[in-house]
Amino acid sequence: MPFFYDRKESHEDIVIVFKYWPVFYIILLLAFIGMPFLKLDPKWDVLLGTLIFLFFIVWLLGHRKANKEVRKAMKNGMVEASGSKFSFKNPMKFRIKK
Repeated sequence: MPFFYDRKESHEDIVIVFKYWPVFYIILLLAFIGMPFLKLDPKWDVLLGTLIFLFFIVWLLGHRKANKEVRKAMKNGMVEASGSKFSFKNPMKFRIKK
């Protein structure tokens, strides 16, 4: 899915950039730290929890293909990682040599 990551392929390498990983960690932080302090009605609490759970499922499924490709290349020792998964300015980047 092109929304979750950018994949660029050249004749010598494949570059995968996870530009929206900070969004995942922001929502994760809000879910686990913020939910107990909201003091919502139980029906809203269940609804919000279900929406957050669905977000995580869609997020994981959206990254599955790229993660599988990176893991396969890591086993072969052909990956070079750079960046930070907590930064929008310097996103996590994997360069896979062919």
